[in-house]
Amino acid sequence: MKNKYANIAIPGGPDFLLTYEIPPRSADRVVPGVRVVVPFRNTHTVGVVVGLSDKTEVEKIRFIADCPDEKPVFSPSILRLAIWLSKYYSSSVGDALKAALPGGLGYNVERIVSISTGKDTAGLIKKGAVILELLNQKGDMREDVLKRLVGERGFYPALDELLCRDLARIRLEIKKSQRPRTSTVVSTNLDIDELQNELEQLSGNANRQAALLEYLIKNPESENRKRDISSEFGAGTVRAAIDKGWISPREIEIFRFPRDIGIGETSPRPEHLTPSQKKALVEITRAVKHYKFETFLLWGVTGSGKTEVYLKAAEKARSLGRGVILLVPEIALTPLLWGRFEQRFPGEVAVLHSGLRPGERFDAWRRLASGQLNIALGPRSAIFAPVQNPGLIIVDEEHETSYKQDEPPPYYNARDVAVMRGSIEGCPVVLGTATPSAESYYNAMNEKYRLLRLPERVPGAELPGVRIVDMTEEREEGKNFSPFSRLLSEKIIQTTTKGHRTMLLLNRRGFSSYLQCPDCGYIPTCEACGIGMTYHSSDRKLKCHYCGAEEKPPDVCPNCRSAEIKYRGHGTQRIEEELEELVPPEKIFRLDADAARRGGHAAILKKFAVTPGAVMVGTQMIAKGHDFPDVALVGVLNADIGLAFPDFRSGEHVFQLLTQVSGRAGRSEIRGEVIIQTYRPDSPAVDFSVNGDVESFFETELKAREELQYPPFSRIVRIIAHGKNPADVRTAIFILTRELARIDREGNKYRLLGPSSCPLSKLRGEYRWHLILKTQRLGMSVEIVKRLLSNAGGGKVSFKTIIDPLTLL
Repeated sequence: MKNKYANIAIPGGPDFLLTYEIPPRSADRVVPGVRVVVPFRNTHTVGVVVGLSDKTEVEKIRFIADCPDEKPVFSPSILRLAIWLSKYYSSSVGDALKAALPGGLGYNVERIVSISTGKDTAGLIKKGAVILELLNQKGDMREDVLKRLVGERGFYPALDELLCRDLARIRLEIKKSQRPRTSTVVSTNLDIDELQNELEQLSGNANRQAALLEYLIKNPESENRKRDISSEFGAGTVRAAIDKGWISPREIEIFRFPRDIGIGETSPRPEHLTPSQKKALVEITRAVKHYKFETFLLWGVTGSGKTEVYLKAAEKARSLGRGVILLVPEIALTPLLWGRFEQRFPGEVAVLHSGLRPGERFDAWRRLASGQLNIALGPRSAIFAPVQNPGLIIVDEEHETSYKQDEPPPYYNARDVAVMRGSIEGCPVVLGTATPSAESYYNAMNEKYRLLRLPERVPGAELPGVRIVDMTEEREEGKNFSPFSRLLSEKIIQTTTKGHRTMLLLNRRGFSSYLQCPDCGYIPTCEACGIGMTYHSSDRKLKCHYCGAEEKPPDVCPNCRSAEIKYRGHGTQRIEEELEELVPPEKIFRLDADAARRGGHAAILKKFAVTPGAVMVGTQMIAKGHDFPDVALVGVLNADIGLAFPDFRSGEHVFQLLTQVSGRAGRSEIRGEVIIQTYRPDSPAVDFSVNGDVESFFETELKAREELQYPPFSRIVRIIAHGKNPADVRTAIFILTRELARIDREGNKYRLLGPSSCPLSKLRGEYRWHLILKTQRLGMSVEIVKRLLSNAGGGKVSFKTIIDPLTLL
């Protein structure tokens, strides 16, 4: 007996699955993983079939309206992953599946109007006749397009009359923002003798047709785009050739691929692996060979050859016919790694990230799903790539905070999702890093993860020397108020003169961190977020880095009318400008979120890689994974940015950033040098980063976290209430807190911290309060929170639940 009912997840809909009856006409197509059009509330929407059943307890049940997918868009393993993700991260299954689908495959329904079988047109109102005429001329049309052509007034009464008379009908389709791109190609149907015979029979004035036949005789096996051959011989000539049967047209698909995506392999393939690389590779490939799920923490110092281990392990997976998923923390890292992987696996690598054009992502996703491509490379969303039969999952720079999804929900961490996907697929997961996250370090020390160490750099590369400059002394004793210390200025000039490269880190984009009036203290702030705005000199605007609001900077203080309003602090744009006093402008490059728009990061990295004596100024984007062998100097302009954040992870993040950026230096025969400028040289994060001493840092850090029961010794659930009215938000979060305290009076399930106003108390025009739960029983705590939030807020306040947040702002 066939299943009669489908359990369906609705993206943006309720947290639970809805049950619909399967119409007989769709019984063969409605299977888990397909999208379906279903009635929902007062309209129709798109859902995903998660499961089937032959009975239901639902009394009033509605039918599925349509099933346009001929085969599932989600594999069984991705469905399992989405269900797990929804439970673990307090999300809906629909939102989890929406995160797994690329932009070209949509979730919006459109109504298509077409001619029906009715014949009675007598007495038809004028607008109805116009609609019917358009449908006869143009064929099936979208309802919104039809309405725009005939005019909105009286449109729906006219359409209703056509539907009642069976002169027109409406079907529901899933809206496609992207479609396969095709091209018409032509090839000859005749052999050479037949073509020669056609040429001899041509009249003397058919010169273009003769030229085409001569071309076909010389190139009988060729297949040409119709557009190209029409351009050369004339469109009329090509049409005549088709009519005469000389050539036949056919449609082929043209796959879109991003241009200028890679910068080539900047490091040559090593002749030999180091002993520690060999040992790590043996362990990983053994798991690949035996289809064994295991999580490896590949912990190697910067420049130790982790990428080569990735490549060799991927070779093993591909030799067994299995696919590979490689996650990177930033879009800016895709050019280099794509170059390395494409060189080893030509024509097998798909890139997936938001910087691509929609059509490029759409084609990459479909080619992975069909098995034409076997390796997926990209940031966090690439973990959902439809790679066939995955044999290896790699998370590069696993410690990076950018693996945590911020908006929209679900608020997942791609590193942890990667571990779960490896478990589902039966394949090993490699977490690579020079500075492990506290959670991964703790899991490795407790043997939950298998630890693989790469303690030395590859032959020919030494760890750089690190020097600390106390900027307080620099200013008090040297009277130097430049962003560059005297030592760093001297080293920049020397390095550039020798033709070597320099990288300078300032983790603050823009020209100036803020604008301030010295007379009254006024600082321009974003009305929607209450945060000081950053000045960007490239387009001469003040910008909010949280909501994107922009405004023109004032010439005089709007508060006291003083003309002395000044720019305070430094951003990457201002550093770029001041650097011109030390280095020729043509040798200066900047890499931050503003400079890297629309794939610009690849062009910037290419120019930096080929410019002798180049200097790169950037935010944390330059600290991650870049492998340029001729970088002799790295300067950290202000190591203290981030230490003052109200976040228990701030020290860990600063330590990781300083250690990572230091590792960009000395990756060849040149022993690099690192200069760290700081106002807090005694900070553990700065002190331990000088020698990259991960063990000592975590010995101190984990002891403090254990005392306060912060992760990894507990799990954190952060609940944020947000809304337009501050009183409503405050009331809602206090009611929720009271209910949570009532449920767990003994404090056995969780410990409550707060509620309190968020450090970022207003964002995008909404006021924000939060509540923190520390718990050893995550699943139970999430279920309790989910149940209470289903009826909280009264429609005036919204809530978001974040599991293990990476920041408490």
